[in-house]
Amino acid sequence: MSTNTGIELTNQSGEPLLGKSGKNYKWSSDDLAQMIHLDNKYAEEGSGTIISSRLFIEKFGGVSSLAAGLNTDLKTGIDGSAVDMKDRI
Repeated sequence: MSTNTGIELTNQSGEPLLGKSGKNYKWSSDDLAQMIHLDNKYAEEGSGTIISSRLFIEKFGGVSSLAAGLNTDLKTGIDGSAVDMKDRI
C-alpha cells in the first residue's frame, strides 16, 4: 500500500532528507508515512495485530534496520555539515 503524502522532509537548509537528496534510502517518505498514518493505529481484524506495529517489525525490521535504511546512526543521527554536527553535541 502506497499513497502520495505530498510531504517533503527537509533539513534546516531546505535540502531534502528523503528521496531527492541524491542519497539512496531504503525507505521512502510514503513508506514511513504508512507507519504513522492514523488509520494504521488500530488492530487488524482476525489477527488483533496493530497495523503500524506490524509494519514497524515486518516491513522495516525494527529500530536498527529502520535506522540503517535511512543511512543514520542511532547515536549520532543523520549526517550533517560540520556546523550542524557541532550544534548537536
